[in-house]
Amino acid sequence: MVRLEVRGGTMDIVSVGEGPDLVLLRSLLIDRSTFARIVPKLTKGRRVHLAALPGFDASSPAGPGVEDHADRIAEA
Repeated sequence: MVRLEVRGGTMDIVSVGEGPDLVLLRSLLIDRSTFARIVPKLTKGRRVHLAALPGFDASSPAGPGVEDHADRIAEA
């Protein structure tokens, strides 16, 4: 797990594998463990990044709008 400092806060990101980057984002109703079964297959040809959404796990909160969350993720 890495706490990445970005403009406006921090992002909690787990990165595994090697190859082209692939970012997996979860919905608000699940956590990163949802991807546990598929990540080993994806990492055979990709570097997979499992980002905690702003305000969850060790990621700092973003503003109230969807745009605020999107900006924070894009910054990371």
